[in-house]
Amino acid sequence: EENTKIDIDASNDDESKLSFANFSSMTKDGVVYLRSQPWGAFVFLKFCAALIYGASDILNVSFSEQGVNNALDMEGSSQRLGIIFAFVGIGCFLGPILAEPWSHMDNVSSLERSCLISFFFMALGCYGMSQFDHFIWICISTSVRSAGSSVVWIYSSLLLQKLSSTSMLGRVVAVDYALAMLSESVSALLGGVLQDDARMTAAQVSLLMAIVASATLVIWGMYFSRVRNDRHE
Repeated sequence: EENTKIDIDASNDDESKLSFANFSSMTKDGVVYLRSQPWGAFVFLKFCAALIYGASDILNVSFSEQGVNNALDMEGSSQRLGIIFAFVGIGCFLGPILAEPWSHMDNVSSLERSCLISFFFMALGCYGMSQFDHFIWICISTSVRSAGSSVVWIYSSLLLQKLSSTSMLGRVVAVDYALAMLSESVSALLGGVLQDDARMTAAQVSLLMAIVASATLVIWGMYFSRVRNDRHE
């Protein structure tokens, strides 16, 4: 029995090492493949979007506890938080529906355009969250922001599915989601740190998010323009 247990443990160790080796090899192949493609940077679309919306859950809690004249108001905060998340869902639902008539799978430029416009709506929504004091306008701005993040999430995935080879699509999507999750967690962490340690208000953090969204809008606009020119050459 002891020898059998040792053999099983050794077999499990070998399988673990082999699985990790396969994982490392496949990840490396995916990164090399992306670097060789002119559209490889598209895996950073979700990364950039998550950097903007990642702190939203933290901010939603702060906005739900915000009363008249930005005073702390805990009474009914749970209900207000639920309403804010409901508006997030409304935005996520409506965004892709409104973008669909102007986006087509056989037209890569239309998908790129939808992603670009989504950053504008994220910037607009975040700016609204930073400027309005009335709860309902904060909810509407949140919905605008979430509509943009929903569109870029969906259409960035469509771009990768459209442009990636079938054999590499799984590895490309794995890198895409890994970057998005990393960015979202960093954004959420920074959102909390800025409020607790830097003493920034939820509105000030929202304004910072709007600035980041505007910067990514400009950067991706320039990149899409370059990729489009290379495509037509």
